Amino acid sequence: MVGIPLVLVVFAVGDSDVGSALVGILYLAAIALYAPLLMMREGANNGQTLGKQVAGLRVVHQSGEPMTLVNGLLREAVGRSLPNLITCGIYGFVDAIWCLWDPRKQCLHDKIGSTFVFDAGADPRAATTLRN
Repeated sequence: MVGIPLVLVVFAVGDSDVGSALVGILYLAAIALYAPLLMMREGANNGQTLGKQVAGLRVVHQSGEPMTLVNGLLREAVGRSLPNLITCGIYGFVDAIWCLWDPRKQCLHDKIGSTFVFDAGADPRAATTLRN
């Protein structure tokens, strides 16, 4: 979904160093902002990206409070995208499998963002107390 606007930018600016840099910057901004902007929505879809909505999952801050832009940026940009970029993807693999042995079933980006992922129908306050 993020790729379509970036392809349009490539066609618009042509094959140049400036175009490549612009596409890179736009791509980083898109992956860093997609999840936080969707997760901060109010109401029934708070804590959900489009993929989490389809899967019936929700991200919940460990306090049980609704997700905010700051929570989402900490979790996604600082806890996932930046380390993955710095390590050329190695962090992403470790991050994805971390929850397999973690006693609280958190990935590394969840630990950094102080979040948990639960069934969308679960009460966030009750669910976070179960895992603490």
